[in-house]
Amino acid sequence: MNKIELQFLNRAMVRPGGMMVFSKSDAIEFIDACKNEEIQILGIDGFYVDEDLIQPSMKHSIDYSIDDINENKHDEAINFLLDQDAAMYFEIVTAGKIQ
Repeated sequence: MNKIELQFLNRAMVRPGGMMVFSKSDAIEFIDACKNEEIQILGIDGFYVDEDLIQPSMKHSIDYSIDDINENKHDEAINFLLDQDAAMYFEIVTAGKIQ
């Protein structure tokens, strides 16, 4: 985990396997914190979540890992999230993992 993931751990819904998903508003704040720490955003995966299951939605996901990794994607990622349904949850894939 990177330091932003550690800071936001208590705001995440942690799924089996350690996957962290955030509400829309927490995901936006998470990306803003990554921007301040210069942690790159590699992608966003959208999910529908209820008591029994988590269902991925490719329609609500975006991959930045194929783009130039030196390019700032934070503002683009926030704009992407602003267009999403508030009922969705999001996994934010970042660079800069620590051991």
